[in-house]
Amino acid sequence: MRLNAKVVVFFLFIAVTGVQPARAQITTGEIRGVVTDAVSKEPLVGAQVSLKDSKIGAATNINGEYVIRRLQPGEYTVVARYVGYRTATKTVTVTAGSSVKVDLELSPSAVQADELVVTGQGVATEKRKLTTAVEFITSDRIDGAVNKSLDRLLQGNVPGLTAYLPSGLPGVGARIQTRGVKSALSSTNPVIYVDGVRVDNSDNFAGAFGRGGQVSSALADLLVGDNIERIEIIKGGAASTLYGSDGANGVIQIFTKKGAAGEAKWTIGVNLGLDSPELRWLYERYLEKNYFQTPFYQQYRLGVTGGSEALSYNINAKAQDSRGLVIGDRVPDRAFNAAAGLKAIASEKADVEVSASITRTQFGNPLLNNAFNAYNSIETEARLHPYVLGVVRGLDVSTPERLRFVQDSLFQQWLIPENPEQVTRPILTLNLNYAPIKEFTNRFTIGIDYRYNEARDIIPVNPGEAFNPLGSINRSSRDFTQITLAYTGNYKLPEIGPLTAQIAFGFQGFRQETREIFATGSQIAPGTRNFGQAAVITASEINSQLFTGGAFINPVIGINDRIFLDLGVRLDGSTAFGQEVSYLFYPKAGIAWNISEEAFYPEALKEILSGVKLRAAIGSAGEFPPPFLRDRTFAVNPYLGDVTITYANFGNRELKPAITTSIDFGTDMSLFQDRVSIEFNWYRQETTNSFFSVFQDPASGFIAAQQTNVGKIENAGIELALKANVIQDPNFDLSVRASYTTLYNRLTDLGGSAPFAVGGFAYAQTRAEQGYPIGVLRVNVPTPGADGVWRGGFVQELRGSPLPTSYGSFGVDMTIFRDLSVSALLEYSIGAQLLNQWRARRQVNAFGFRNREAGSLETTYPVYPEIGESLIRNPLNNDAIYPRDPQSVSLLIDGSWVKLREISLRYRVPRSLFNNLFAGVTLSASIRNPIVLVAHPEVDPETQFIREGRGLNVGGIVGGTISAPRQVRFGIDVNL
Repeated sequence: MRLNAKVVVFFLFIAVTGVQPARAQITTGEIRGVVTDAVSKEPLVGAQVSLKDSKIGAATNINGEYVIRRLQPGEYTVVARYVGYRTATKTVTVTAGSSVKVDLELSPSAVQADELVVTGQGVATEKRKLTTAVEFITSDRIDGAVNKSLDRLLQGNVPGLTAYLPSGLPGVGARIQTRGVKSALSSTNPVIYVDGVRVDNSDNFAGAFGRGGQVSSALADLLVGDNIERIEIIKGGAASTLYGSDGANGVIQIFTKKGAAGEAKWTIGVNLGLDSPELRWLYERYLEKNYFQTPFYQQYRLGVTGGSEALSYNINAKAQDSRGLVIGDRVPDRAFNAAAGLKAIASEKADVEVSASITRTQFGNPLLNNAFNAYNSIETEARLHPYVLGVVRGLDVSTPERLRFVQDSLFQQWLIPENPEQVTRPILTLNLNYAPIKEFTNRFTIGIDYRYNEARDIIPVNPGEAFNPLGSINRSSRDFTQITLAYTGNYKLPEIGPLTAQIAFGFQGFRQETREIFATGSQIAPGTRNFGQAAVITASEINSQLFTGGAFINPVIGINDRIFLDLGVRLDGSTAFGQEVSYLFYPKAGIAWNISEEAFYPEALKEILSGVKLRAAIGSAGEFPPPFLRDRTFAVNPYLGDVTITYANFGNRELKPAITTSIDFGTDMSLFQDRVSIEFNWYRQETTNSFFSVFQDPASGFIAAQQTNVGKIENAGIELALKANVIQDPNFDLSVRASYTTLYNRLTDLGGSAPFAVGGFAYAQTRAEQGYPIGVLRVNVPTPGADGVWRGGFVQELRGSPLPTSYGSFGVDMTIFRDLSVSALLEYSIGAQLLNQWRARRQVNAFGFRNREAGSLETTYPVYPEIGESLIRNPLNNDAIYPRDPQSVSLLIDGSWVKLREISLRYRVPRSLFNNLFAGVTLSASIRNPIVLVAHPEVDPETQFIREGRGLNVGGIVGGTISAPRQVRFGIDVNL
């Protein structure tokens, strides 16, 4: 049978283009319209328009237009959402072949009661129904930020959370805490999820070698591109119960962009600028001219988003480069990130979401603090001081020229070590959503986070007087893999009169594998960078595996759609639990009452107090112990060319998670027709079974301490957040945001164990002491004799806390003539006390280089004279006493600070200037860390550092690091 060629071409054309013959019956319709601002009447770009109880939706284009095609005839409720606006809905009927026009106006609102929240709820839930406080960072706040790393986005934007930078160097992430410290021995970082997949949040690796408290962090390379859509944060307690043994420190979940139906939108972006070092705390001006530089920063971005109703996508890539703050490009900061997000709607019942990203970073992380380095040698050891060079060392510094020559020669030697580090990190997530019926939804999640980082410290052969002339290479690497598998179902029960109910249920499991290797090669071959080419090689390795899994059920009951009861329980098991511990239960219960929606609520009052929601909750979450602490282990040690086996860990068959139970009361209020929103929270958390070090009976043969569940820790405080749209006008908008948080932290019970140090130094420790905050500072205080003369005696006292007693932020956002936006953010921290290690080192060197002529009772201090004169003197000979042991109280400083975090401007260029050649052009300018308003004069109190691998990152020690620089950025984004 022969086919007519014209007929074949005709049907191929129909198949490819979707064009139907004129006689074909049109069976579907469409909804299209425009979404605008109700005040300015301007189109809202990127508003999300969807059909209620459906997976179908679209995003508005540059003109605020949207279209939803191929709809079966029937009744639909159109829902439009946009950040900072009230949600709008409209019900329409679609007939076959019709195009229904639905225009929607959204009113600006400081209240976000209709915002959907997923984290801690099992399923997407309106904020008005929540019984606990859940914070979120919205897409407009993220899109307007210059630095989109997670820790920078959190700074000053979340009540009850601190994200303070221990250093301004690349690769270092912030110390993140939510509602205080719940452990005396382990990290306080919240658990982090990306699209439902648990990711690495570590910042203090066991195998990392000491660089003076500067530790690289997994937070620094987590999704540094433009693919973050929104961030949700819960702060432990009942809000974290569904995360079980993983949620006591809180949970942060990042949602990535998947695009929306609409034409392809290309974006090209460039950011250029300078990083100016913060020199406020610099003591030696020699460093200003010879150690620091002001590097040029460049960043280039490319992205595209769009798709159809069946498949949407968001793809972007970014590359950035900076030579770093230290001369000679010794601490470069280079990063490349590529990410893609896809959403495919297979049918009205099923869709698939996929996200993938890969980040590659390369940076330098120099030695600082008490690790020998150029910075510390000059700042606190006076190694380039004329007195030290000429009198102490006997070098010829008789003329300014000779002095400068000697200084520069030594300085260049101290800069010889190289400290490169690199990270490779891919993340892949897959979510399948399936709803066989409208009332029953299912979500299956699987994903993997892989992170490999490698650091080297390289000292070449013949590096000069400061280092081993034979050279050495240290190499530390960490290989981390984590796989997540989860399922969440939700069934909405039939309504019974005023009652509604839904039940969320599911399971979650993750498996971690970590391998850390530390190797040292000494007596290296000239020119090598490989520790394998060394005469002497030593190495160690740490391997660990952990599996944790659990199931939960979470019914929510609504009464008249105004009162909501939230009940839930999580059952958990883990390979880290002791053999006598099988599973643990974490319950929760909460209630929320939208009292302003009741019929008895006075209408007249709504003009002032527009909305009021009261809420209360109680619940628990845990923190699982590290791997192998439950097991009896042994150590293998080299001895005379052979190996010996000794006891290591005693083991604990009853080891279980530390459990934090939280009681929360709060209210969400809106005033003046939703122009002002106030959120207030009061909480009290008690952590029981906290891990404390307990020594075993020496007769057992184990002399090391064993972590045991014996301690109790209490945290309490209030959180207050305010958002206000002060002025709303078509040509001028002004809004403000502020937060205020208090913190009370106490170790209430040591459980019979002895107090112990969690950090610090022998002469000034941060400690765990019953009745005091975690990390309380123990210092030595001089005590005079009965006659008032000090003769060397001192007592040890517990003082202060490294944790602030209050902290918060204040921000301002303005829009002028619709196109120019200005934002500013200020952050503060009050009440902490810290150990000034920089002062301790200067005290020792002022004492060590003091000058006292024979027969004289006068002592002079050529080095750090103002510090030397403050040292306590021996009354018998008027000479200074070695400062550290008897007077470490002098190292205590006030850790309060106030900083202007960022000022930014964005200008949307009118399209008419480009004859509509581009869909949009945005110019931006910003400066981060522009002004330090209040801080200690000697050190930056924000930059507290960490001393121990895998130790508690409560901080408490400050000095010897490089503060975050002033970052000036100018950018342009072009939408095609």
